[in-house]
Amino acid sequence: MTELEPYEAQSATIDLPSIEAAAQLTRSRSRSRVTSRPGKLPLPPGPESPAGSPSILTRLNSNDASQRAAALQALAQIGDDDAYVMITDGFDDQAPEVRNAAARALYNLHPDYMFSFSEAVRDASGERHRRIAGAVADSGLAREAIANLAQDDCDGAYRAFSLLWHMAVGGEVQCLIQSIEEDLPAVVRITIVELLALSGRSEAIPALRRLAVRRSLSSELRSALMQAIHQLQQNY
Repeated sequence: MTELEPYEAQSATIDLPSIEAAAQLTRSRSRSRVTSRPGKLPLPPGPESPAGSPSILTRLNSNDASQRAAALQALAQIGDDDAYVMITDGFDDQAPEVRNAAARALYNLHPDYMFSFSEAVRDASGERHRRIAGAVADSGLAREAIANLAQDDCDGAYRAFSLLWHMAVGGEVQCLIQSIEEDLPAVVRITIVELLALSGRSEAIPALRRLAVRRSLSSELRSALMQAIHQLQQNY
């Protein structure tokens, strides 16, 4: 059995009873020490690596945030370990434009972007995790992931879930709360509610309470909201 088989659903979304299992797998992947990244073999640091080329290093050290952002996008095309390190260092940049570019670059570094983000979060300090979460939200990746929860590709839906999970645990919950109010498939909205409940972010409780009493929402969604509130209160 593959890792993704427990999460394959009959519908085009993540199977709701499997969400907690999916979150557990995401947590375990974040804690696991991975000895090698899929894709290209690591290259030693320094000029031997394409990531160490003078043009990229010059742009990374530029005072112009747009040049630093462009350098991170170029690193995503290289795909070796040096590129990964430089991209994740971009989350410490003071410019939001550069941090957003780092999120996009990490997303494009390898087809399995779930792997890249899981490793980046595992390696990150608390502050860097918060910056990664903010960049996922501000770069538009979160909106794309929410849309991908409803796609026919179950592997793609799970990767989207994983990215949103890391974002929520890092403290970025506002775009998830907003999506509950939007005209999305009901199962996607309930999936997002369940994800928020499992994230442990108690700061989401006031917004979830506000939504839980909204009569325009379906009874099933309001029930999921009440359950999420209860779960978050227990963990608070």
